[in-house]
Amino acid sequence: MNRNVLIVLAGSLLTAIIVGLIAQSALKSDPKPAVSSSVELTQILVTAKAVPEGKKVEKTDLKWQEWPSDALFPGAIVKDSDSISPDKLIGKRTKRGFDAEEPFLESAVTSTESKNILTAKLDKNKRAMAIDVSAESMVGGFLVPGDFVDVIMTYKVKIDRDANQDVKNTVQSLASEIILQNIRVLAIDQLAEPAAEDKGKVGRTVTLEVDAKQQQILALAGTLGELHLALRAAGDDVILDTSSETTTDVNIGQTLNKVTELQKTKRKQSDTVRVYSNSGVVDRAVYE
Repeated sequence: MNRNVLIVLAGSLLTAIIVGLIAQSALKSDPKPAVSSSVELTQILVTAKAVPEGKKVEKTDLKWQEWPSDALFPGAIVKDSDSISPDKLIGKRTKRGFDAEEPFLESAVTSTESKNILTAKLDKNKRAMAIDVSAESMVGGFLVPGDFVDVIMTYKVKIDRDANQDVKNTVQSLASEIILQNIRVLAIDQLAEPAAEDKGKVGRTVTLEVDAKQQQILALAGTLGELHLALRAAGDDVILDTSSETTTDVNIGQTLNKVTELQKTKRKQSDTVRVYSNSGVVDRAVYE
């Protein structure tokens, strides 16, 4: 190869190496410019850890955390402001659960220090009412506090067979109906919080959250018959119109339905009237 060509190639290679070294040195020596933040921050009260519903607030449950000033919201407890002092929240119970580092609100705790966890869990104008249950009537023990249920009453109807068609549609005079829907479970026995292993518990009593009218219905239903609880799916808060829906013992089986029809036929045919005429006496069946 021509000597001049080799010299040119070597010079080009050397030049490229020098340029690369200079560029690398420049990148290392040029620090990244500091990003100046123009966001104004303040400090608000948040939870230092997850705080369950009904827990008595302790000092270790709360902390101050920076928050964008332009993102403040009503109810936020701001440090060095006219907001309530965190010390005044200690000892009160939470009305709902909080995740870790979630903004803490004064409205989410009871107004006074309470020793009873249920008073903290109750919504405004609500009552806590307990009913007797068994494993069968409480969904096999799969209920936990915080679930929502429908309440079903089964009872025996005192009927007069000659009263009307509705009461005749029973064999053993048994009926059931949904009396309450979407009712929150507050506690099972004395357990007002889900167990750590998140398992249900077979209890002897279940405490439900009801309003003033519902507590009357529940009290009366407990004396009329047996109460059963049906677990609702998570997030299902649809209230169905069941005012005209009552299930009797005839509705649950074809055999019972046939028995009822036979009873009707026999009853109709047994009703006779004796007719006297010049030709004699005749018994005639009277049909409804």
